[in-house]
Amino acid sequence: MEKFCVFCGNKPKNKNNEHIIPKWLIELTGDSNRTADFGPIWNSKTQNLEFRKFAFDQFQFPACEDCNIKYSDFETKAKNIVEKLLNEEELNNEDFSVFLDWLDKIRVGLWLGYNYLQKNLSDVYPNYHISKRIGIKDRAIFIYKSDSKQLGINFAGANTPAFQYLPTCFNLRINQFCFFNLSTDFLISKNLGLPYSKEAYYTDSQEIQFVVEGGRNRILYPLIKIAYDKKCSEIYQSIYSHNIKSNIEYLYNNDYTKSISKNFEKGIGKVLIAGNNKIREYPTEPSKSWIPKNIWNLPELIDMIGRQVLNSQIYFINKSAKYNNISLEKRNLIEQQLETAKSVNRMYLKFMNED
Repeated sequence: MEKFCVFCGNKPKNKNNEHIIPKWLIELTGDSNRTADFGPIWNSKTQNLEFRKFAFDQFQFPACEDCNIKYSDFETKAKNIVEKLLNEEELNNEDFSVFLDWLDKIRVGLWLGYNYLQKNLSDVYPNYHISKRIGIKDRAIFIYKSDSKQLGINFAGANTPAFQYLPTCFNLRINQFCFFNLSTDFLISKNLGLPYSKEAYYTDSQEIQFVVEGGRNRILYPLIKIAYDKKCSEIYQSIYSHNIKSNIEYLYNNDYTKSISKNFEKGIGKVLIAGNNKIREYPTEPSKSWIPKNIWNLPELIDMIGRQVLNSQIYFINKSAKYNNISLEKRNLIEQQLETAKSVNRMYLKFMNED
């Protein structure tokens, strides 16, 4: 594979390396020199799935020096917020907006990282990179709390072919918390009362075209239709920046959209939190309302969240854009690839059930 900067996508200038899992997070979660199993990863030479052991510090990929420097202040902000989360301190809505941005960065970084490690197994040429994918799509975090005092970090779902095709959801465990993160176009739009996608389809250029309907101007709970365990805290934010710069801008230009917007001109919604089957704005003043009331046994939580990630990835593939408007040959190939991706997730789920 040709090397590219994980931030901008260009050939790295004054080549540096970006730690997808930042050093400060490794230090917060245990011995900074420890190793971890990454996988299963497809080895194209042996034609087998295998686990590969890395020091976390080795899980790094090419970046421009300037791009790396550009994100250093952002990482400092993220570190401060993650430390507050782990200490179960008060956070405000702006903290969660930054945290959601940081999860965008981690999710896309993992997508690019596994693409590198698996030698582009899914034959997906990365046409987007971190700098162009932070804060551009609806997103959500479901926060689960465990009873564990054990330090640690791991992520679920980032190594699957389904994630390579659609990097829509994954789980990041940091010490006692699991953060189940989702982000995609129009993820919460319909039930949030905003304009939503009635239909989506790919063009031959691999761009997605949406048929968008006007919003219903009311909130329905739950915002997301996937099956998920609700013993968590639910944080949401709508992002419609691309849509207000397009030919459907008029659908957003109303009092309702403005009332649930953090910044209407930039197309950024307010940070929202669910509680008692209702959605409300997350407090602007520091608050502990984000802390989950339910406490899980850690092994049970890891098992549940693993299943949730795998099933959610299957759901999003089934709901993904249609291929009716591209050539039959290309459509058959893509449908075969996606079916294989779903089969891999079902295989993992079967193994989990047998255990």
